[in-house]
Amino acid sequence: MHPAGPENEHALATLENAAWALELRARPRMGVDEPFFGPSRPPADVLVAVEEPDGVILGHIDLARQFTVPSNAHVIRLLGLLVSPAARGQGIGAKLLAAGIEEARVRGARKVEVRALATNATAIDLYLRTGFVEEARFRDEFALTDGRMVDDVWFSRWIG
Repeated sequence: MHPAGPENEHALATLENAAWALELRARPRMGVDEPFFGPSRPPADVLVAVEEPDGVILGHIDLARQFTVPSNAHVIRLLGLLVSPAARGQGIGAKLLAAGIEEARVRGARKVEVRALATNATAIDLYLRTGFVEEARFRDEFALTDGRMVDDVWFSRWIG
């Protein structure tokens, strides 16, 4: 696991486009030619799992602050945990989550937060197995592309 670099942008956009199942998405697919990085997601805030020696990106997790005020500086949100379909079932998601938690700790966080749509049983199971607790459930927060309404579930874990 290591921070992403600008050279990873196209590979991350391709992974993001291909790997999210529609029932797990809260936003439309991004195009592979759309910028993956931007002001709210710089490369240094994205950790990638890379298959060596080929350099193939197997997954990523993003770090972000929901609020940029001093009174919330102890909280970091981990977003967009995603593993390539070809690499699933190998513990990469758990390793990315652990790397994200450790990076949050290095950055001074004492609490980390994650979110998942209620349809994402795999992510919810991972979060609960790794010590996260459900803090909030926003009923029917998102409409999926097929019209179904889905809850947005927020979890947190104290790390320091």
